[in-house]
Amino acid sequence: YEQNVIGYYPLYSGESTLIKSIESEFHGADSISITKNYTYDLYRLPIRVESTQSDNSTIIEKYQYPFDFSGLSTPLQKMRDNNMINPVIEKQVWKDDKLIAATFNQYGNFGLNNDVPLLNNVYQVETKNPLFVYEYRGIDVHGNLQEWTQYKSKINYNYDNDCNLLSVRKTDDIPFTYIWGYNKTLPIAKIANAYPNHVLFEGFESSPDFITYLSSDAKTGRHSWGNSYLVHLPSSGSYVLTYWKKDPTSTWQLVTQTISSDTPIGNTTGTLIDDIRVCPANAKMTTYTFDPLVGMTSSTDPNNMTTYYRYDVCGRLTDVFDNDKKILKQYTYNYSNPSSDAITTDMTCSCFTISFPNNLNFYSSSAGCPATLTATDAGPGATFKWEYNQGAVITGNPVNVNLLSGSHYAGLVLTITN
Repeated sequence: YEQNVIGYYPLYSGESTLIKSIESEFHGADSISITKNYTYDLYRLPIRVESTQSDNSTIIEKYQYPFDFSGLSTPLQKMRDNNMINPVIEKQVWKDDKLIAATFNQYGNFGLNNDVPLLNNVYQVETKNPLFVYEYRGIDVHGNLQEWTQYKSKINYNYDNDCNLLSVRKTDDIPFTYIWGYNKTLPIAKIANAYPNHVLFEGFESSPDFITYLSSDAKTGRHSWGNSYLVHLPSSGSYVLTYWKKDPTSTWQLVTQTISSDTPIGNTTGTLIDDIRVCPANAKMTTYTFDPLVGMTSSTDPNNMTTYYRYDVCGRLTDVFDNDKKILKQYTYNYSNPSSDAITTDMTCSCFTISFPNNLNFYSSSAGCPATLTATDAGPGATFKWEYNQGAVITGNPVNVNLLSGSHYAGLVLTITN
């Protein structure tokens, strides 16, 4: 009879935790070694790292986490309730039994109901000389700063009701403020040297109140405003107001003025306005527009110079344009065997044929020339959506278009109908 022999291999499960490491650095015949020993708490988080140097001096790093503190009705209690066990609350560094450095991360409760613990302040110990144990005054068992502490504030963070970062400031440095749009999911403005109550930005991209007077002719993004608009002062004081204006017979023009009260702009006679900015004169505002779930479509710097970004139908970045819509960068994506359909030369006033599923890139040096776009090899019942003229979309096969000057991407989205 046949006998089948099956090998037996035991499998062991469990956690492997680093308890010791030795780092050696060699310089010819000499070497420098650092030996580290690790100690962990119940949650496998390091609470002590002891490093022994080649000169036999010892540096000890000590860590404390939310579960190392007591007290109710504090952000630390909320962190414990939410099982947030691994944020480091305090780190101390001791050398030869003297404190040489320490950092305290203080959390606060934020959000609409003040029930979301987020990092609020970062403190660091400031001392001219290392501190003995009896000299050090840090934080108490509840995670609060002790009286006469050597901790000094280094960074402050603030958040809005949706827990988005609203402002951040380092000690002895300028503040940075952020404005969020697209239903509070994306940052639409970053302002250097201003606080949240001193800035305003409106790009008309995501506010449902604006539907009646929105226009698809925009300086940036997808929408502009086609009626009079009252610019409200963020708070009392003098501010610089900038916005883009387009009259029925002109191109987009930048308007800059100083305001100290609510200011009406625009009109009801066909003038469009876009990208309203209000900030102090010494502040610098950068603004952004997005195609949600795709990417950033424009970035406008403090001098109101815009960089535009375009993507293909797969959400990949294809073109970067400067303020005048001239190409700065182009990206092409090919399969392992590049298709002959990739055309990068001047193809003004031509007919283009593209075999599915390849894409077509081409350049037109003049505007207003007719072209025909045709897709082949897609099978019966197929329809296509074409993107051309730096963002225009048309459905059909073939399609007849009039080209603008510049770079074009003929992207296909295939739909099969039964």
